[in-house]
Amino acid sequence: MALIGWNLLFLDDQPIKASSEGNSDLWHRGRYLSNALGHCGECHTPRGVLGQVESDNPMAGGNLGRFIAPDITPDSLAARGWTTTTMNQFLSTGITDKATAFSEMHTVIDLSTRFLTKEDALALTTYLMGDKAPEPAKMTATQGNNNGRLTYLNQCAGCHSLDGEGKPHVAVAMDGNTTLRQPDARNLVVSILDGLPAQNFPNNESMQSMPGFSHRLSNKEIAESG
Repeated sequence: MALIGWNLLFLDDQPIKASSEGNSDLWHRGRYLSNALGHCGECHTPRGVLGQVESDNPMAGGNLGRFIAPDITPDSLAARGWTTTTMNQFLSTGITDKATAFSEMHTVIDLSTRFLTKEDALALTTYLMGDKAPEPAKMTATQGNNNGRLTYLNQCAGCHSLDGEGKPHVAVAMDGNTTLRQPDARNLVVSILDGLPAQNFPNNESMQSMPGFSHRLSNKEIAESG
């Protein structure tokens, strides 16, 4: 009976609202791949209190429990530095110079998107970014936090390098990292607290495991280092 009631409230036959603007053949192919086959919005679209997808906010970010699925609308992607080139690379390999896939997204890429043809990977990228992808936002220098800098040097620099440039096959770059540029810091904080497992990527790329720091760092130290 509960399911019947839920269907009466939320089930309809309306097409899924597009999360970007476009009309090219690639864009339409990408929309089909994203919405009909990939179900990207099931994770990346917000849900209401009864679990219903908020269809008016496609791809605006969703809650996966411990982690969040970030907003992947074109403007939000561009604000975090994504371009058509880097998004295409990410979907095909799970790794760029500013990002690596982790948690559920690593599984999606490992079992699904890395097997897309070049044409379909470009189509999916075109849909996510739009036919006219917005310009990526440039990083702006900030004063920073001396205490956070000391925490980073003591706890993080050994793997992520002194100035955050990362190390191949060891740790992703922090300088310009797309997760650090998310407005919501949850994924960064959870990664620091819980750590991340070792991960393998196509083309013999890999990242070592990251230990959790919940027993080493206080909430204040984590906040200052982020």
